[in-house]
Amino acid sequence: TKMAFISDREQSTFNIFVMDLDSMTMINITEGQVFEDRQVKFTPDGQRLLYSTNTGGYYDLCLEDIDGIAQTLLSNHTYDDKNGVVSPNGLKIAYVSTLEGSDYNDIWVCSIDGTNRTKISTSTNEKFEPSWSQNSQKVAYTELINSDTANIIVVNADGSNAICLTDSLALYHNAKWSPDGAKIAYISNLESSSELFIMNSDGKEKTQLTNTYGAGRVYYLAWSPGL
Repeated sequence: TKMAFISDREQSTFNIFVMDLDSMTMINITEGQVFEDRQVKFTPDGQRLLYSTNTGGYYDLCLEDIDGIAQTLLSNHTYDDKNGVVSPNGLKIAYVSTLEGSDYNDIWVCSIDGTNRTKISTSTNEKFEPSWSQNSQKVAYTELINSDTANIIVVNADGSNAICLTDSLALYHNAKWSPDGAKIAYISNLESSSELFIMNSDGKEKTQLTNTYGAGRVYYLAWSPGL
Protein backbone atom coordinates (compact mmCIF):
# COMPACT_ATOMS: atom_id res chain seq x y z
CA THR A 1 0.00 0.00 0.00
CA LYS A 2 3.06 2.30 -0.06
CA MET A 3 5.24 3.57 -2.87
CA ALA A 4 8.59 5.31 -2.47
CA PHE A 5 9.93 7.47 -5.28
CA ILE A 6 12.48 10.20 -5.99
CA SER A 7 11.29 13.48 -7.46
CA ASP A 8 12.06 17.19 -7.76
CA ARG A 9 8.32 17.98 -7.66
CA GLU A 10 8.51 20.43 -4.73
CA GLN A 11 11.73 22.29 -5.44
CA SER A 12 14.82 22.27 -7.63
CA THR A 13 16.52 19.55 -5.57
CA PHE A 14 15.50 15.90 -5.51
CA ASN A 15 13.81 14.30 -2.51
CA ILE A 16 12.46 10.90 -1.49
CA PHE A 17 8.68 10.78 -1.15
CA VAL A 18 6.47 8.08 0.32
CA MET A 19 2.94 7.81 -1.04
CA ASP A 20 0.06 6.00 0.64
CA LEU A 21 -1.84 4.35 -2.20
CA ASP A 22 -5.08 4.13 -0.20
CA SER A 23 -5.36 7.83 0.66
CA MET A 24 -3.19 9.05 -2.25
CA THR A 25 -1.33 11.33 0.17
CA MET A 26 2.43 11.66 0.28
CA ILE A 27 5.18 12.94 2.53
CA ASN A 28 8.69 14.20 1.81
CA ILE A 29 11.10 12.28 4.08
CA THR A 30 14.39 13.84 2.92
CA GLU A 31 13.64 17.56 2.85
CA GLY A 32 16.88 19.48 3.26
CA GLN A 33 19.09 16.42 2.78
CA VAL A 34 21.51 15.50 0.03
CA PHE A 35 21.30 11.81 -0.78
CA GLU A 36 22.55 9.25 -3.28
CA ASP A 37 20.74 9.55 -6.60
CA ARG A 38 18.44 6.71 -7.65
CA GLN A 39 19.01 4.70 -4.48
CA VAL A 40 16.05 4.04 -2.20
CA LYS A 41 14.90 0.60 -1.05
CA PHE A 42 12.33 -0.70 1.41
CA THR A 43 13.38 -3.04 4.19
CA PRO A 44 11.64 -6.43 3.77
CA ASP A 45 9.04 -5.57 6.45
CA GLY A 46 8.04 -2.46 4.50
CA GLN A 47 8.41 -0.18 7.53
CA ARG A 48 11.66 1.60 6.71
CA LEU A 49 13.63 2.89 3.75
CA LEU A 50 17.35 2.47 3.18
CA TYR A 51 19.30 5.14 1.36
CA SER A 52 22.60 7.01 1.64
CA THR A 53 22.54 10.58 2.89
CA ASN A 54 25.36 13.10 2.62
CA THR A 55 25.89 14.44 6.15
CA GLY A 56 29.28 16.12 5.87
CA GLY A 57 30.76 15.69 2.43
CA TYR A 58 30.46 11.89 2.50
CA TYR A 59 27.59 9.46 2.01
CA ASP A 60 26.39 7.41 4.98
CA LEU A 61 23.87 4.59 5.18
CA CYS A 62 20.58 5.71 6.65
CA LEU A 63 17.37 3.93 7.66
CA GLU A 64 14.26 6.06 7.95
CA ASP A 65 10.72 5.17 8.98
CA ILE A 66 8.25 5.47 6.11
CA ASP A 67 6.40 8.19 8.05
CA GLY A 68 9.59 10.28 8.10
CA ILE A 69 9.57 10.62 11.90
CA ALA A 70 12.55 8.49 12.94
CA GLN A 71 15.87 8.43 11.11
CA THR A 72 18.81 6.20 12.05
CA LEU A 73 22.24 7.02 10.67
CA LEU A 74 24.17 3.77 10.35
CA SER A 75 27.55 5.33 9.61
CA ASN A 76 29.19 8.70 10.04
CA HIS A 77 32.68 8.58 8.62
CA THR A 78 35.08 10.32 6.27
CA TYR A 79 34.38 7.92 3.41
CA ASP A 80 31.38 6.92 1.32
CA ASP A 81 28.92 4.12 2.15
CA LYS A 82 26.56 3.78 -0.82
CA ASN A 83 24.41 1.45 -2.91
CA GLY A 84 23.02 -0.36 0.16
CA VAL A 85 20.74 -3.40 -0.19
CA VAL A 86 18.95 -5.09 2.73
CA SER A 87 19.09 -8.88 2.84
CA PRO A 88 15.76 -10.68 2.28
CA ASN A 89 15.68 -11.78 5.94
CA GLY A 90 16.07 -8.15 7.03
CA LEU A 91 19.14 -8.80 9.18
CA LYS A 92 22.03 -7.46 7.08
CA ILE A 93 22.96 -4.81 4.55
CA ALA A 94 25.36 -5.26 1.63
CA TYR A 95 26.82 -1.99 0.38
CA VAL A 96 29.68 -0.30 -1.47
CA SER A 97 32.31 1.53 0.58
CA THR A 98 35.79 3.07 0.54
CA LEU A 99 36.10 2.45 4.30
CA GLU A 100 39.77 1.51 4.21
CA GLY A 101 40.76 4.75 2.51
CA SER A 102 41.44 3.19 -0.87
CA ASP A 103 40.73 4.79 -4.23
CA TYR A 104 38.39 1.95 -5.20
CA ASN A 105 35.09 0.66 -3.83
CA ASP A 106 34.81 -2.62 -1.97
CA ILE A 107 31.73 -4.66 -1.07
CA TRP A 108 30.92 -4.73 2.63
CA VAL A 109 28.25 -6.38 4.76
CA CYS A 110 26.99 -5.10 8.11
CA SER A 111 24.20 -5.88 10.52
CA ILE A 112 20.94 -3.96 10.02
CA ASP A 113 21.97 -1.59 12.84
CA GLY A 114 25.28 -0.73 11.12
CA THR A 115 27.50 -2.86 13.39
CA ASN A 116 29.64 -5.91 12.57
CA ARG A 117 31.11 -4.52 9.37
CA THR A 118 32.87 -7.08 7.20
CA LYS A 119 34.61 -6.54 3.87
CA ILE A 120 33.64 -9.42 1.59
CA SER A 121 35.58 -8.44 -1.56
CA THR A 122 39.34 -8.83 -1.83
CA SER A 123 40.80 -7.50 -5.10
CA THR A 124 42.04 -3.96 -5.80
CA ASN A 125 39.55 -3.52 -8.64
CA GLU A 126 36.44 -1.35 -8.49
CA LYS A 127 33.37 -3.20 -7.18
CA PHE A 128 29.68 -2.26 -7.25
CA GLU A 129 26.08 -3.56 -7.62
CA PRO A 130 25.73 -5.92 -4.61
CA SER A 131 22.76 -8.32 -4.86
CA TRP A 132 21.54 -10.76 -2.19
CA SER A 133 20.53 -14.36 -2.76
CA GLN A 134 17.00 -15.09 -1.58
CA ASN A 135 18.25 -17.11 1.42
CA SER A 136 20.46 -14.19 2.53
CA GLN A 137 23.53 -16.43 2.50
CA LYS A 138 25.36 -15.10 -0.58
CA VAL A 139 26.07 -11.82 -2.35
CA ALA A 140 26.70 -11.34 -6.06
CA TYR A 141 28.51 -8.21 -7.23
CA THR A 142 30.25 -6.70 -10.24
CA GLU A 143 34.04 -6.38 -10.31
CA LEU A 144 35.38 -3.97 -12.91
CA ILE A 145 38.62 -5.13 -14.53
CA ASN A 146 38.98 -2.24 -16.98
CA SER A 147 36.71 -0.03 -19.08
CA ASP A 148 35.84 -2.98 -21.35
CA THR A 149 35.74 -5.87 -18.89
CA ALA A 150 33.87 -6.73 -15.70
CA ASN A 151 33.07 -10.01 -13.98
CA ILE A 152 30.29 -11.25 -11.73
CA ILE A 153 31.53 -12.54 -8.39
CA VAL A 154 29.52 -14.59 -5.88
CA VAL A 155 30.70 -14.81 -2.28
CA ASN A 156 29.30 -15.98 1.04
CA ALA A 157 27.94 -13.19 3.24
CA ASP A 158 30.89 -13.65 5.62
CA GLY A 159 33.39 -13.11 2.79
CA SER A 160 34.35 -16.75 2.32
CA ASN A 161 34.38 -18.85 -0.85
CA ALA A 162 34.45 -16.11 -3.49
CA ILE A 163 33.82 -17.49 -6.99
CA CYS A 164 34.09 -15.69 -10.34
CA LEU A 165 31.18 -16.83 -12.53
CA THR A 166 32.27 -15.17 -15.78
CA ASP A 167 35.25 -15.35 -18.13
CA SER A 168 36.72 -11.80 -18.27
CA LEU A 169 35.87 -11.53 -21.98
CA ALA A 170 33.24 -8.78 -21.75
CA LEU A 171 31.32 -6.48 -19.43
CA TYR A 172 29.22 -8.71 -17.17
CA HIS A 173 27.15 -6.74 -14.68
CA ASN A 174 23.83 -6.05 -12.93
CA ALA A 175 23.50 -9.58 -11.52
CA LYS A 176 20.12 -10.38 -9.95
CA TRP A 177 19.19 -13.65 -8.20
CA SER A 178 16.00 -15.47 -9.09
CA PRO A 179 13.50 -15.79 -6.19
CA ASP A 180 14.34 -19.49 -5.77
CA GLY A 181 18.09 -18.82 -5.80
CA ALA A 182 18.71 -21.24 -8.66
CA LYS A 183 19.47 -18.68 -11.39
CA ILE A 184 21.23 -15.36 -11.83
CA ALA A 185 20.18 -12.94 -14.55
CA TYR A 186 22.70 -10.37 -15.77
CA ILE A 187 23.58 -8.00 -18.59
CA SER A 188 26.56 -8.43 -20.93
CA ASN A 189 27.99 -7.10 -24.18
CA LEU A 190 29.59 -10.48 -24.98
CA GLU A 191 27.77 -10.54 -28.33
CA SER A 192 28.83 -6.95 -29.15
CA SER A 193 25.57 -5.29 -28.03
CA SER A 194 24.26 -5.10 -24.46
CA GLU A 195 21.96 -8.09 -23.93
CA LEU A 196 20.12 -9.94 -21.18
CA PHE A 197 21.51 -13.31 -20.09
CA ILE A 198 20.70 -15.96 -17.50
CA MET A 199 22.86 -18.63 -15.86
CA ASN A 200 22.73 -21.13 -13.04
CA SER A 201 23.82 -19.71 -9.68
CA ASP A 202 27.10 -21.64 -10.03
CA GLY A 203 27.84 -19.94 -13.37
CA LYS A 204 26.93 -22.89 -15.59
CA GLU A 205 24.48 -23.05 -18.52
CA LYS A 206 24.69 -19.41 -19.64
CA THR A 207 21.85 -18.50 -22.02
CA GLN A 208 21.28 -15.29 -23.99
CA LEU A 209 17.67 -14.12 -23.65
CA THR A 210 17.56 -11.03 -25.89
CA ASN A 211 19.06 -9.94 -29.18
CA THR A 212 18.78 -6.28 -30.08
CA TYR A 213 20.99 -6.74 -33.19
CA GLY A 214 22.83 -3.55 -32.29
CA ALA A 215 19.63 -1.49 -32.48
CA GLY A 216 19.42 -0.87 -28.73
CA ARG A 217 20.70 -1.88 -25.33
CA VAL A 218 19.47 -3.65 -22.22
CA TYR A 219 20.01 -1.38 -19.20
CA TYR A 220 18.26 -2.83 -16.13
CA LEU A 221 16.49 -5.99 -15.09
CA ALA A 222 14.18 -7.27 -12.34
CA TRP A 223 12.72 -10.69 -11.55
CA SER A 224 9.03 -11.17 -10.87
CA PRO A 225 8.53 -12.10 -7.19
CA GLY A 226 8.36 -15.73 -6.16
CA LEU A 227 4.96 -17.03 -5.11
